[in-house]
Formats: sequence, structure tokens, C-alpha cells
Amino acid sequence: MSTKAPSARRITPTTTSRLDETPSQRYGIVVTGGPGGGKTTALDLFQRELKAAVKIVPEAATMLFGHGLDREVGNGDGKLLQRSIYRMQISQEEIFRDSSVDRLLICDRGTLELLSRVVF
Repeated sequence: MSTKAPSARRITPTTTSRLDETPSQRYGIVVTGGPGGGKTTALDLFQRELKAAVKIVPEAATMLFGHGLDREVGNGDGKLLQRSIYRMQISQEEIFRDSSVDRLLICDRGTLELLSRVVF
């Protein structure tokens, strides 16, 4: 068994065009980090440099809180809110995946990060 790490591959519009060659595989990137960590800057860079080859999936929590949702929904225990955000994020990722089959999906946080925090 080899312990050598796989070599990094540069993602470009050319490499993302290969998505249609392997329909059973879907590729995605999750951008995660704390406040001020540069997530938005990185997402803007990906969108600018890769243009039509990528689709950015927004973070559900940012959308909800940015439009005035109270963080104390569900009597303040947080479980209702966490589950709702998780379900919304899953739905968004499914919609983007189904409508952008020829693009690399880049998730602003996303369900993978939510799984590390959600209490079911």
C-alpha cells in the first residue's frame, strides 16, 4: 500500500469540462472557515477566474440570517433552526447539482460543514 499523497490537480475550465465524460462522478469543493477567514474572497476569485465552469452554492444560514431570521427560533434551543438550515442547504445543493450538470459546484460552507455542527 502506498502512503504517497495524491498529486494536486489544477482546476480550470478545461478540466471541469471533463465532468460530462464521467457522469457517475460529481466533483465539488466546500469552502469553509471562520468569520473573516477569506471565504467570500476565495469564492469571488473562483467565480471570476473560472467563470462558466463553476457554480457557487450559497450558504443557507447566511441567506436566512441576512434576511432577518431570528437566531432564537424554536424557543432558543437551536435544534429546530439547525435542522431547518441543514434541510435548506441540502435542497439548495440538489437544485444546483441537478441544474448545473456541466459545472463544478463550489459550496459556501455546505452540508459537510453543517454535519459537524448540527445536533439532531
